[in-house]
Amino acid sequence: MVLQLSHITKFYKFGKHKQLVLNDLSINFPRFGLVAVVGKSGSGKSTLLNLIAGIEKPSNGKVLIDGHELNYSQIDKYQQSYISYVYQFYNLIESLTVYENLILLSEIKGRTVSLNYLKTITERLKITPLLDCFPSELSGGQKQRVGLARAFLCNTPILLADEPTGALNKLLASEVMEFLRFYAKKHLVIVISHNYQLITKYSKMIIDLDSHQNNYNFNQETRYHKYLYQQVSSPLIKIKFYLKRQLLYQKKKIVMMFCSQLFTIIAFVLLLSGINGGWNYIKTCLKSDPIKEIIEISKKDYNEMNFTDKQINVLKNDSLVTSLNYKLDFSFGIFKTDQELQLESYQVHDSDYIEYLNGKFPSQNDQIMINQETAHKYSLDINDKLYFIIDENTYYLSVSAIIKDYINNGTNI
Repeated sequence: MVLQLSHITKFYKFGKHKQLVLNDLSINFPRFGLVAVVGKSGSGKSTLLNLIAGIEKPSNGKVLIDGHELNYSQIDKYQQSYISYVYQFYNLIESLTVYENLILLSEIKGRTVSLNYLKTITERLKITPLLDCFPSELSGGQKQRVGLARAFLCNTPILLADEPTGALNKLLASEVMEFLRFYAKKHLVIVISHNYQLITKYSKMIIDLDSHQNNYNFNQETRYHKYLYQQVSSPLIKIKFYLKRQLLYQKKKIVMMFCSQLFTIIAFVLLLSGINGGWNYIKTCLKSDPIKEIIEISKKDYNEMNFTDKQINVLKNDSLVTSLNYKLDFSFGIFKTDQELQLESYQVHDSDYIEYLNGKFPSQNDQIMINQETAHKYSLDINDKLYFIIDENTYYLSVSAIIKDYINNGTNI
Protein backbone atom coordinates (compact mmCIF):
# COMPACT_ATOMS: atom_id res chain seq x y z
CA MET A 1 0.00 0.00 0.00
CA VAL A 2 1.38 3.42 -0.99
CA LEU A 3 0.25 6.80 0.36
CA GLN A 4 0.65 9.98 -1.71
CA LEU A 5 -0.29 13.63 -1.29
CA SER A 6 -0.57 15.44 -4.61
CA HIS A 7 -0.40 19.27 -4.67
CA ILE A 8 -2.24 19.61 -1.36
CA THR A 9 -3.40 23.08 -0.32
CA LYS A 10 -5.33 23.66 2.89
CA PHE A 11 -6.80 26.90 4.15
CA TYR A 12 -9.46 27.84 6.71
CA LYS A 13 -12.08 30.52 6.18
CA PHE A 14 -12.90 33.12 8.83
CA GLY A 15 -15.68 35.22 7.33
CA LYS A 16 -14.18 36.87 4.27
CA HIS A 17 -10.62 36.04 5.30
CA LYS A 18 -8.59 32.90 4.57
CA GLN A 19 -5.76 31.45 6.65
CA LEU A 20 -3.39 29.39 4.49
CA VAL A 21 -1.89 26.41 6.36
CA LEU A 22 -0.44 24.14 3.64
CA ASN A 23 0.40 25.34 0.13
CA ASP A 24 0.87 23.05 -2.91
CA LEU A 25 2.52 20.25 -0.91
CA SER A 26 3.30 16.91 -2.62
CA ILE A 27 4.64 13.87 -0.75
CA ASN A 28 5.30 10.30 -1.89
CA PHE A 29 5.43 8.17 1.26
CA PRO A 30 7.20 4.79 1.42
CA ARG A 31 5.22 1.59 1.87
CA PHE A 32 6.82 1.26 5.32
CA GLY A 33 9.28 3.21 7.41
CA LEU A 34 9.41 6.05 9.95
CA VAL A 35 8.65 9.52 8.51
CA ALA A 36 8.92 12.56 10.76
CA VAL A 37 7.03 15.86 10.43
CA VAL A 38 8.66 18.89 12.06
CA GLY A 39 7.96 22.60 12.11
CA LYS A 40 7.05 25.40 14.44
CA SER A 41 3.60 25.75 16.02
CA GLY A 42 0.98 26.71 13.44
CA SER A 43 3.00 25.37 10.47
CA GLY A 44 0.34 22.73 9.70
CA LYS A 45 1.74 19.54 11.26
CA SER A 46 -1.52 18.37 12.89
CA THR A 47 -3.49 19.49 9.82
CA LEU A 48 -1.25 17.27 7.66
CA LEU A 49 -1.99 14.24 9.85
CA ASN A 50 -5.72 15.01 9.81
CA LEU A 51 -5.66 15.13 5.99
CA ILE A 52 -3.91 11.75 5.83
CA ALA A 53 -6.41 10.29 8.32
CA GLY A 54 -9.36 11.63 6.34
CA ILE A 55 -10.52 13.75 9.29
CA GLU A 56 -10.22 16.86 7.10
CA LYS A 57 -10.48 17.36 3.34
CA PRO A 58 -7.91 19.35 1.36
CA SER A 59 -9.00 22.69 -0.09
CA ASN A 60 -7.16 21.72 -3.26
CA GLY A 61 -5.17 18.65 -4.31
CA LYS A 62 -5.62 14.94 -3.70
CA VAL A 63 -4.89 12.27 -1.12
CA LEU A 64 -4.05 9.05 -3.01
CA ILE A 65 -3.98 5.46 -1.77
CA ASP A 66 -2.38 3.00 -4.19
CA GLY A 67 -2.72 5.60 -6.93
CA HIS A 68 -6.44 6.15 -6.40
CA GLU A 69 -8.01 9.26 -4.91
CA LEU A 70 -9.37 8.84 -1.41
CA ASN A 71 -13.11 8.18 -1.45
CA TYR A 72 -14.61 10.38 1.28
CA SER A 73 -18.04 8.75 0.93
CA GLN A 74 -16.41 5.61 2.40
CA ILE A 75 -14.03 7.37 4.76
CA ASP A 76 -15.12 5.26 7.75
CA LYS A 77 -13.95 2.09 5.95
CA TYR A 78 -10.64 3.73 5.05
CA GLN A 79 -10.05 4.82 8.66
CA GLN A 80 -11.10 1.41 9.96
CA SER A 81 -8.79 -0.55 7.67
CA TYR A 82 -5.78 1.74 7.21
CA ILE A 83 -5.38 4.26 9.99
CA SER A 84 -4.37 4.18 13.66
CA TYR A 85 -3.94 7.51 15.45
CA VAL A 86 -1.93 8.26 18.59
CA TYR A 87 -3.41 11.51 19.90
CA GLN A 88 -1.55 14.12 21.87
CA PHE A 89 -4.25 14.10 24.57
CA TYR A 90 -4.57 10.32 25.11
CA ASN A 91 -8.39 9.95 24.51
CA LEU A 92 -8.75 7.16 27.08
CA ILE A 93 -12.18 6.19 28.43
CA GLU A 94 -12.15 6.81 32.18
CA SER A 95 -14.67 4.08 33.03
CA LEU A 96 -12.61 1.31 31.37
CA THR A 97 -9.44 -0.32 32.67
CA VAL A 98 -6.18 -0.01 30.77
CA TYR A 99 -6.67 -3.50 29.32
CA GLU A 100 -10.21 -2.67 28.16
CA ASN A 101 -8.99 0.60 26.63
CA LEU A 102 -6.27 -1.30 24.77
CA ILE A 103 -8.57 -3.81 23.09
CA LEU A 104 -11.51 -1.45 22.47
CA LEU A 105 -10.13 0.20 19.32
CA SER A 106 -9.09 -3.16 17.86
CA GLU A 107 -12.60 -4.50 18.42
CA ILE A 108 -14.09 -1.43 16.74
CA LYS A 109 -11.83 -2.06 13.73
CA GLY A 110 -12.83 -5.72 13.74
CA ARG A 111 -9.34 -7.04 14.52
CA THR A 112 -8.55 -9.99 16.78
CA VAL A 113 -6.05 -9.13 19.51
CA SER A 114 -3.39 -11.73 20.19
CA LEU A 115 -2.70 -11.98 23.91
CA ASN A 116 0.95 -12.80 23.22
CA TYR A 117 1.28 -9.72 20.99
CA LEU A 118 -0.49 -7.61 23.63
CA LYS A 119 1.89 -8.89 26.31
CA THR A 120 4.92 -8.15 24.10
CA ILE A 121 3.79 -4.57 23.55
CA THR A 122 2.80 -3.83 27.15
CA GLU A 123 6.06 -5.24 28.50
CA ARG A 124 8.12 -3.26 26.01
CA LEU A 125 6.27 -0.09 26.95
CA LYS A 126 6.40 -1.03 30.66
CA ILE A 127 2.64 -0.86 31.26
CA THR A 128 1.90 -4.54 32.03
CA PRO A 129 1.44 -3.84 35.80
CA LEU A 130 -1.12 -1.15 34.91
CA LEU A 131 -3.57 -3.35 32.96
CA ASP A 132 -6.13 -3.46 35.79
CA CYS A 133 -5.84 0.27 36.60
CA PHE A 134 -8.17 3.04 35.44
CA PRO A 135 -6.86 6.06 33.48
CA SER A 136 -7.42 8.37 36.48
CA GLU A 137 -4.75 6.38 38.33
CA LEU A 138 -2.07 6.92 35.66
CA SER A 139 0.46 9.68 35.10
CA GLY A 140 0.63 11.62 31.84
CA GLY A 141 3.56 9.51 30.61
CA GLN A 142 1.76 6.27 31.41
CA LYS A 143 -1.35 7.44 29.56
CA GLN A 144 0.79 8.30 26.53
CA ARG A 145 2.28 4.79 26.47
CA VAL A 146 -1.20 3.24 26.76
CA GLY A 147 -2.26 5.29 23.75
CA LEU A 148 0.75 4.01 21.80
CA ALA A 149 0.07 0.39 22.74
CA ARG A 150 -3.58 0.76 21.69
CA ALA A 151 -2.52 1.97 18.24
CA PHE A 152 0.08 -0.81 17.84
CA LEU A 153 -2.54 -3.46 18.61
CA CYS A 154 -4.70 -2.29 15.68
CA ASN A 155 -1.88 -3.36 13.34
CA THR A 156 -3.01 -1.00 10.53
CA PRO A 157 -0.76 -0.13 7.55
CA ILE A 158 -0.52 3.52 8.63
CA LEU A 159 0.14 4.77 12.16
CA LEU A 160 -0.10 8.50 12.83
CA ALA A 161 1.45 9.83 16.06
CA ASP A 162 1.05 13.41 17.28
CA GLU A 163 3.88 14.16 19.76
CA PRO A 164 4.08 10.56 21.12
CA THR A 165 7.07 11.42 23.32
CA GLY A 166 5.86 14.81 24.53
CA ALA A 167 4.94 13.64 28.06
CA LEU A 168 7.87 11.22 28.51
CA ASN A 169 11.31 11.61 30.05
CA LYS A 170 14.43 11.22 27.90
CA LEU A 171 14.88 7.49 28.59
CA LEU A 172 11.24 6.54 27.92
CA ALA A 173 11.14 8.82 24.86
CA SER A 174 14.08 6.93 23.36
CA GLU A 175 12.44 3.58 24.14
CA VAL A 176 9.19 4.69 22.47
CA MET A 177 11.09 5.84 19.38
CA GLU A 178 12.92 2.50 19.28
CA PHE A 179 9.57 0.71 19.33
CA LEU A 180 8.14 3.04 16.65
CA ARG A 181 11.14 2.26 14.46
CA PHE A 182 10.62 -1.46 15.10
CA TYR A 183 6.91 -1.12 14.20
CA ALA A 184 7.89 0.86 11.09
CA LYS A 185 9.74 -2.16 9.65
CA LYS A 186 6.37 -3.47 8.44
CA HIS A 187 4.18 -0.35 8.61
CA LEU A 188 4.23 3.32 7.63
CA VAL A 189 4.68 5.42 10.77
CA ILE A 190 4.27 9.22 10.49
CA VAL A 191 5.36 11.09 13.62
CA ILE A 192 4.99 14.74 14.63
CA SER A 193 7.65 15.95 17.00
CA HIS A 194 9.25 19.15 18.27
CA ASN A 195 12.33 17.21 19.39
CA TYR A 196 14.41 17.54 16.22
CA GLN A 197 17.48 15.95 17.81
CA LEU A 198 15.52 12.85 18.82
CA ILE A 199 13.82 12.59 15.41
CA THR A 200 17.03 12.79 13.38
CA LYS A 201 18.46 9.96 15.47
CA TYR A 202 15.72 7.56 14.38
CA SER A 203 14.73 8.74 10.89
CA LYS A 204 16.29 10.22 7.78
CA MET A 205 12.89 10.82 6.15
CA ILE A 206 11.92 14.24 7.50
CA ILE A 207 9.22 16.65 6.29
CA ASP A 208 10.21 20.13 7.49
CA LEU A 209 7.20 22.43 7.06
CA ASP A 210 9.34 25.45 7.95
CA SER A 211 11.65 24.90 4.97
CA HIS A 212 8.95 25.76 2.39
CA GLN A 213 9.93 22.67 0.41
CA ASN A 214 6.93 21.63 -1.67
CA ASN A 215 7.94 18.18 -2.87
CA TYR A 216 9.12 15.11 -0.96
CA ASN A 217 9.69 11.70 -2.55
CA PHE A 218 10.46 8.88 -0.13
CA ASN A 219 9.22 6.09 -2.42
CA GLN A 220 10.58 5.07 -5.83
CA GLU A 221 7.97 2.33 -6.35
CA THR A 222 5.40 3.21 -8.99
CA ARG A 223 3.38 -0.03 -9.16
CA TYR A 224 -0.06 0.51 -7.64
CA HIS A 225 -3.23 -1.47 -7.24
CA LYS A 226 -6.69 -0.40 -6.13
CA TYR A 227 -6.75 -0.37 -2.36
CA LEU A 228 -9.12 -2.89 -0.78
CA TYR A 229 -10.76 -2.76 2.61
CA GLN A 230 -10.42 -5.60 5.07
CA GLN A 231 -13.72 -7.10 6.04
CA VAL A 232 -14.70 -7.11 9.70
CA SER A 233 -14.54 -10.73 10.78
CA SER A 234 -14.78 -10.30 14.54
CA PRO A 235 -18.17 -10.26 16.30
CA LEU A 236 -19.80 -6.91 17.02
CA ILE A 237 -18.59 -5.05 20.08
CA LYS A 238 -20.50 -5.85 23.22
CA ILE A 239 -22.15 -2.44 23.60
CA LYS A 240 -24.11 -3.54 26.65
CA PHE A 241 -20.88 -4.45 28.44
CA TYR A 242 -19.33 -1.01 27.93
CA LEU A 243 -22.60 0.72 28.83
CA LYS A 244 -22.79 -1.31 32.05
CA ARG A 245 -19.18 -0.49 32.91
CA GLN A 246 -19.84 3.21 32.34
CA LEU A 247 -22.89 3.14 34.63
CA LEU A 248 -20.97 1.29 37.36
CA TYR A 249 -18.03 3.68 37.08
CA GLN A 250 -20.31 6.72 37.28
CA LYS A 251 -22.59 5.23 39.97
CA LYS A 252 -21.64 7.68 42.72
CA LYS A 253 -21.87 10.65 40.36
CA ILE A 254 -25.29 9.50 39.11
CA VAL A 255 -26.60 9.11 42.69
CA MET A 256 -25.24 12.53 43.66
CA MET A 257 -26.72 14.09 40.52
CA PHE A 258 -30.13 12.52 41.23
CA CYS A 259 -30.09 13.75 44.85
CA SER A 260 -29.04 17.27 43.83
CA GLN A 261 -31.78 17.43 41.19
CA LEU A 262 -34.36 16.21 43.70
CA PHE A 263 -33.20 18.80 46.24
CA THR A 264 -33.41 21.54 43.57
CA ILE A 265 -36.98 20.55 42.68
CA ILE A 266 -38.06 20.52 46.35
CA ALA A 267 -36.40 23.91 46.99
CA PHE A 268 -38.08 25.37 43.90
CA VAL A 269 -41.51 24.12 45.03
CA LEU A 270 -40.98 25.59 48.51
CA LEU A 271 -39.87 28.89 47.00
CA LEU A 272 -42.98 29.08 44.82
CA SER A 273 -45.15 28.30 47.86
CA GLY A 274 -43.42 31.05 49.86
CA ILE A 275 -43.84 33.59 47.06
CA ASN A 276 -47.49 32.68 46.64
CA GLY A 277 -48.13 32.98 50.39
CA GLY A 278 -46.33 36.33 50.57
CA TRP A 279 -48.29 37.69 47.62
CA ASN A 280 -51.59 36.63 49.19
CA TYR A 281 -50.58 38.38 52.43
CA ILE A 282 -49.75 41.61 50.56
CA LYS A 283 -53.06 41.52 48.70
CA THR A 284 -54.91 41.05 52.01
CA CYS A 285 -53.12 44.02 53.56
CA LEU A 286 -53.77 46.26 50.56
CA LYS A 287 -57.48 45.50 50.63
CA SER A 288 -57.76 47.18 54.07
CA ASP A 289 -57.15 50.75 52.86
CA PRO A 290 -54.98 51.34 49.79
CA ILE A 291 -54.41 55.06 50.41
CA LYS A 292 -52.71 54.29 53.74
CA GLU A 293 -50.02 52.40 51.85
CA ILE A 294 -48.94 55.43 49.81
CA ILE A 295 -45.46 56.47 50.91
CA GLU A 296 -44.96 59.45 48.60
CA ILE A 297 -47.18 61.94 46.79
CA SER A 298 -45.53 64.14 44.18
CA LYS A 299 -46.97 66.99 42.17
CA LYS A 300 -46.63 66.92 38.36
CA ASP A 301 -47.33 70.59 37.60
CA TYR A 302 -44.53 72.26 35.65
CA ASN A 303 -45.83 75.76 36.43
CA GLU A 304 -45.89 75.24 40.18
CA MET A 305 -43.90 72.26 41.51
CA ASN A 306 -44.57 72.86 45.22
CA PHE A 307 -47.80 72.06 47.07
CA THR A 308 -49.69 75.09 48.34
CA ASP A 309 -50.64 75.35 52.03
CA LYS A 310 -54.27 74.75 51.05
CA GLN A 311 -53.37 71.54 49.24
CA ILE A 312 -51.28 70.32 52.19
CA ASN A 313 -54.15 71.03 54.62
CA VAL A 314 -56.51 68.99 52.42
CA LEU A 315 -54.15 66.03 52.71
CA LYS A 316 -53.75 66.51 56.46
CA ASN A 317 -57.50 66.55 56.99
CA ASP A 318 -58.13 63.43 54.88
CA SER A 319 -59.19 60.64 57.24
CA LEU A 320 -57.43 58.02 55.09
CA VAL A 321 -54.02 59.67 55.50
CA THR A 322 -52.44 58.51 58.76
CA SER A 323 -49.38 60.77 58.65
CA LEU A 324 -47.84 63.40 56.43
CA ASN A 325 -44.11 63.91 55.95
CA TYR A 326 -42.17 66.24 53.72
CA LYS A 327 -39.37 65.53 51.29
CA LEU A 328 -36.92 68.20 50.14
CA ASP A 329 -35.81 67.61 46.52
CA PHE A 330 -32.71 69.34 45.20
CA SER A 331 -30.04 68.49 42.66
CA PHE A 332 -27.34 70.94 43.67
CA GLY A 333 -26.39 73.39 46.41
CA ILE A 334 -23.52 75.45 47.75
CA PHE A 335 -21.33 74.42 50.68
CA LYS A 336 -18.50 76.33 52.35
CA THR A 337 -16.29 78.01 49.70
CA ASP A 338 -18.78 77.92 46.85
CA GLN A 339 -18.25 74.17 46.43
CA GLU A 340 -21.06 72.70 44.37
CA LEU A 341 -22.83 69.67 45.79
CA GLN A 342 -24.45 66.95 43.70
CA LEU A 343 -26.86 65.15 46.03
CA GLU A 344 -30.13 63.31 46.24
CA SER A 345 -32.41 63.51 49.26
CA TYR A 346 -34.65 60.96 50.94
CA GLN A 347 -37.01 61.02 53.90
CA VAL A 348 -35.78 58.50 56.46
CA HIS A 349 -38.06 57.74 59.42
CA ASP A 350 -36.65 57.08 62.88
CA SER A 351 -36.26 53.36 63.41
CA ASP A 352 -34.46 50.89 65.64
CA TYR A 353 -32.93 49.40 62.49
CA ILE A 354 -30.94 52.49 61.46
CA GLU A 355 -27.23 52.04 62.16
CA TYR A 356 -25.41 55.26 63.03
CA LEU A 357 -21.70 55.85 62.58
CA ASN A 358 -22.04 59.04 64.60
CA GLY A 359 -24.73 61.40 65.86
CA LYS A 360 -28.47 60.82 66.28
CA PHE A 361 -31.80 61.18 64.49
CA PRO A 362 -32.72 64.88 63.78
CA SER A 363 -34.68 66.57 66.55
CA GLN A 364 -35.25 69.84 64.68
CA ASN A 365 -36.63 70.74 61.26
CA ASP A 366 -33.34 72.17 60.00
CA GLN A 367 -31.32 69.08 60.84
CA ILE A 368 -30.43 66.29 58.38
CA MET A 369 -28.69 62.91 58.28
CA ILE A 370 -26.14 62.04 55.59
CA ASN A 371 -24.77 58.67 54.50
CA GLN A 372 -21.11 57.57 54.60
CA GLU A 373 -20.43 58.23 50.92
CA THR A 374 -21.64 61.83 51.18
CA ALA A 375 -19.63 62.43 54.35
CA HIS A 376 -16.49 61.04 52.71
CA LYS A 377 -16.95 62.81 49.37
CA TYR A 378 -17.50 66.29 50.86
CA SER A 379 -15.52 65.87 54.14
CA LEU A 380 -18.62 66.46 56.27
CA ASP A 381 -18.96 65.75 59.97
CA ILE A 382 -21.52 66.19 62.75
CA ASN A 383 -22.76 69.80 63.21
CA ASP A 384 -21.36 70.95 59.84
CA LYS A 385 -23.80 73.28 58.09
CA LEU A 386 -24.96 73.30 54.49
CA TYR A 387 -26.88 76.17 52.96
CA PHE A 388 -28.99 76.22 49.82
CA ILE A 389 -30.52 79.03 47.80
CA ILE A 390 -34.03 78.29 46.50
CA ASP A 391 -36.06 81.07 44.85
CA GLU A 392 -33.52 83.60 46.20
CA ASN A 393 -34.15 82.37 49.75
CA THR A 394 -31.32 80.86 51.80
CA TYR A 395 -31.89 77.71 53.86
CA TYR A 396 -29.47 76.26 56.40
CA LEU A 397 -29.24 72.56 57.22
CA SER A 398 -27.14 71.12 60.03
CA VAL A 399 -25.74 67.56 59.99
CA SER A 400 -27.08 65.69 63.03
CA ALA A 401 -26.00 62.14 62.10
CA ILE A 402 -23.97 60.00 59.69
CA ILE A 403 -25.64 56.70 58.88
CA LYS A 404 -24.33 53.58 57.16
CA ASP A 405 -24.62 53.39 53.38
CA TYR A 406 -27.05 50.49 53.25
CA ILE A 407 -29.94 52.90 53.97
CA ASN A 408 -29.54 54.57 50.56
CA ASN A 409 -26.92 53.96 47.86
CA GLY A 410 -25.12 56.96 46.37
CA THR A 411 -24.44 60.41 47.79
CA ASN A 412 -27.60 61.11 49.76
CA ILE A 413 -28.93 63.23 52.61
